[in-house]
Amino acid sequence: KLQFLYFIGLQMGTNDPPLSDSEAEVLMKKFLHFATVENRREIVSTLKEFQIKHKDTFVSLKNSDNENTEHKHEWASCHASYVEIIESYAQKFCKTHDIDETNFIQIVKLIKTYEPELWLPFQALVDRTNYTEFSRCLADGVCLCCGMKFDEFGEHPVPAYTEDEDDEAL
Repeated sequence: KLQFLYFIGLQMGTNDPPLSDSEAEVLMKKFLHFATVENRREIVSTLKEFQIKHKDTFVSLKNSDNENTEHKHEWASCHASYVEIIESYAQKFCKTHDIDETNFIQIVKLIKTYEPELWLPFQALVDRTNYTEFSRCLADGVCLCCGMKFDEFGEHPVPAYTEDEDDEAL
């Protein structure tokens, strides 16, 4: 199991990059296409289904002090499932393009540096791999994908996608 998503925001030492700049740039573009065109609907739908399934799990946390509340094993298990979903897409990309975590981190750094506006939706997903951020979103009814609050009926605030929309970035 890859666990590199926790380290994406960190500097990775001073070793020479494992990919040439041109290889990394090509893979950066392939990752953006992979996540925003090829798999966007699947990713959004998967996360929407996950959150709807688990939206009541954190209800008791909603009105409590998140930092001083004893967290349940069920919450940690739910969080681990979310992290597995996010990591599964990263693994899928790595496997498809025959790269390892070091290469993936290099690609992510390029996106963060040269395409920061395109990185923002991914940053939100990665930020939510942090347990505190994740539990806060579920307790407050905030969508893991778009950051909007679910409505009073527990429904997603906006459709995850529509058939009419073109395949632009998230």
